[in-house]
Amino acid sequence: MSNAFNESGQMLLIAVLIAVLALMALPIMVLVNQMGTHQHVASLQATLAETTAVSGITYAANQLAPVWPAALAGNFTGTDCNQGTVRSPSGIPFTLACDQSGRPYEIHVVATARTATTNSVMVSSRSVEAYLSLRTVGIKLINNYTASAALFVVNTPAQTTNNSLSVHWGPVVCLSSDTLHPWTLYDPLNSQSLSAGRLPGFPRKFSSSGITGNGASPGDLFYRVPDWLATSVSSDQKEFWAFAAQTVGPQLNDAGYQSAAQAGPTVTALLGSTQQPISGSPGGYFSVSGDTIVFDGSLNAPAGSMIYVNGNAEFDHSAIDLSTGALIVTGNLTLNNVGSTDGLSGVALNVPPSAALEYAYYGPSDAWPCQTLVGLTCTPGTPAAGTLFSPTGQMNFRGFLWVQGTLTVYNNWNMAGVIVAGNPSLQTGGLATYGDLTLAYDDIVNHNILTATTELQSDIFRDIPAR
Repeated sequence: MSNAFNESGQMLLIAVLIAVLALMALPIMVLVNQMGTHQHVASLQATLAETTAVSGITYAANQLAPVWPAALAGNFTGTDCNQGTVRSPSGIPFTLACDQSGRPYEIHVVATARTATTNSVMVSSRSVEAYLSLRTVGIKLINNYTASAALFVVNTPAQTTNNSLSVHWGPVVCLSSDTLHPWTLYDPLNSQSLSAGRLPGFPRKFSSSGITGNGASPGDLFYRVPDWLATSVSSDQKEFWAFAAQTVGPQLNDAGYQSAAQAGPTVTALLGSTQQPISGSPGGYFSVSGDTIVFDGSLNAPAGSMIYVNGNAEFDHSAIDLSTGALIVTGNLTLNNVGSTDGLSGVALNVPPSAALEYAYYGPSDAWPCQTLVGLTCTPGTPAAGTLFSPTGQMNFRGFLWVQGTLTVYNNWNMAGVIVAGNPSLQTGGLATYGDLTLAYDDIVNHNILTATTELQSDIFRDIPAR
């Protein structure tokens, strides 16, 4: 009897303890559930704030484009820059802070969005900054990835040997959509010897068709994507983009260049058939049917000049520094004779902020030209420049060069700025290298190219601590 009562008492005590523990656990379970709910809400609010801030940058770009010249001068009238709170279509408030703390051609924009629950218990803030500029000659993929081009070729380059084409600090974009004939890369575009061994070359390459390396075999690092059958992956997302669905633009302002050349200072060149001097008529505008305009070492064009040749042209022993100016050739341009002492020495080149992107496979112990001077200037022939324009360190041309026909290279030419080879609208022309062409990209030249449309791009786009 006693044992029965003892067992019953124990069971009752256990039941009471379980009930007490259950009651104690209930608030904990509620608290955990509430914490999970709060975390979920916080996550949603953070995502909404991030999305709104990113949309704010797009909103700012749309407002700044129509007033771009005034905005560059510090006048943001007609926009919501520095004007307090703006509400997105979803009702989320955001602010836009705009200034000119970037490069001379950029507007710096910070978009900050804040979200909260209806009772303002949960608050999330996100800030995104962008450096906006006029869209440059280059690439814009369907995912809005943009890259300003050093060299833009309408058709696949005709390159037959290693080292005949070297491009520093900016990518090469190939517009050719010939899917039967891939763009075949030669060194250093194809490969290079680095501290970690033989690796893919520089700079970045974008092509509307396939890309492969000279002599590459299926499965090796340099085979890339010559056709759609090779792989479903068309890019390594850092060195090459094959079959890149790209939008062409901005449209180059041919008429604007003609007018600028005619209104500019008088430029003197040589007439190919007679080798006698000929002056632009007017300014820097040349049009001689059936002949060739020759630019030699005596060219007198000052920095910033616009030169327009309606026909064919030739470079001979040239040393031309147009700075942010341009040379437009509607026909073919031949880079012909050049000597080791024909170029310009001591020219400070602009090293773009994005230059490091072109050397995707470089390790900490690998050096590329002027890597310690990113965003500054660098002079070929100095230790910081390394092998750029070696062995002389001399430059033969700087500016924007647009050859609407074919750009043909003989001998060894060192150039800086931006080159467009071919006519994007007609899908004609291109580049043929029978000598060696070295090009150093200049982002300031690119941002001074005359275009027929006003479209903005983000040179830098990133999250920053909320403001």
